[in-house]
Amino acid sequence: MYFGSDGRRIRYKGFIMKRLRALLLAFMTVGFLSFASVAPAYAWSPFGSVDCTGKAAKSAVCTEKGNTENPISGANGLVMKVINIVAYVAGVAAIIIIVLAGLRMVTSGGSSEDIAGARRSLIYALVGIVVIVLARTIIAFVLSAL
Repeated sequence: MYFGSDGRRIRYKGFIMKRLRALLLAFMTVGFLSFASVAPAYAWSPFGSVDCTGKAAKSAVCTEKGNTENPISGANGLVMKVINIVAYVAGVAAIIIIVLAGLRMVTSGGSSEDIAGARRSLIYALVGIVVIVLARTIIAFVLSAL
């Protein structure tokens, strides 16, 4: 065990940071893989009139005939799905940063510079969560008004 001029342990600090990075990478990988699910295929006729007689009666366009929602910018459209995924990933990243900032604060050893850096990281992550929530809400509001 080695101590620096200010009495902090130096030898284990790099080891702990490497472990935290590996843990962060593992959480991000699990979060990314949780989105790798099979999604149903959506069909939509941009022309509006489709002949739903005969064999075409069982097609995706004809079975969803009552659904007039735009599959791109509708309430459950592609844009909202992408926005939800981005918001989820950014939220998970912000929570991981909050946890890491807490760990940095706990392992600072009383150093005022380390505590200030951890506090800044915590504030930035909280501001990031507020921005994520507001951005998703504004986008959903605008898309519902279209």
